[in-house]
Amino acid sequence: MMKRLYGIDLYKALAMLMVVMLHIMGRGGVTEACVAYGSHSFIYIFEQLFYNVCMCSVDCFVLATGFLMIGRSIKVKRIVYLWLQVVFYSLLMTGIACFFFPSVNISVLDWVKAIMPLTYEQYWFVTAYVGLFFTIPVLNRVFVGLDQKDAFKYLAGGFVLLSLFPSIIGRDVFKTSFGYSYLWFIYLFMLGGRDSSI
Repeated sequence: MMKRLYGIDLYKALAMLMVVMLHIMGRGGVTEACVAYGSHSFIYIFEQLFYNVCMCSVDCFVLATGFLMIGRSIKVKRIVYLWLQVVFYSLLMTGIACFFFPSVNISVLDWVKAIMPLTYEQYWFVTAYVGLFFTIPVLNRVFVGLDQKDAFKYLAGGFVLLSLFPSIIGRDVFKTSFGYSYLWFIYLFMLGGRDSSI
């Protein structure tokens, strides 16, 4: 049995808090409100700095997944439980929207999307995470067997191809959606998993 790592628990909790803060700032209107103060104002600069610090939150969460799951077997019931949670909250939010905002036209397709959020890519994170989850056994077989030198080469090459090169040319050559994709999650999983085996 693996010993509980409270530092990793704290790290994941902080990452989740940062995700919430990103949504509050971006979709909650905080960023938009700060623009009214002007781009040279202290409040705008502070908000932008805080927003950019929080941008790494999803990456942190997937790195922790790699750290904890590399070399371990997966439990399908965990992904089923995650899927059921997503469906529950998706249906709940759609129902709340119907009840409190009757003027908003919620179609039958909207209800179908709420029931099948992965099929309709309603939540990019869950879609990419489920894809990663089913790839973990393959990654464990391939990556765990590599020695330190070869693992470093692959991770360095991945960094150049998936992060550095697209940043330099300004184009998403390998379709990582600039960090919002299944392929990027695979890279982060391997990076986090390598750290746990050092």
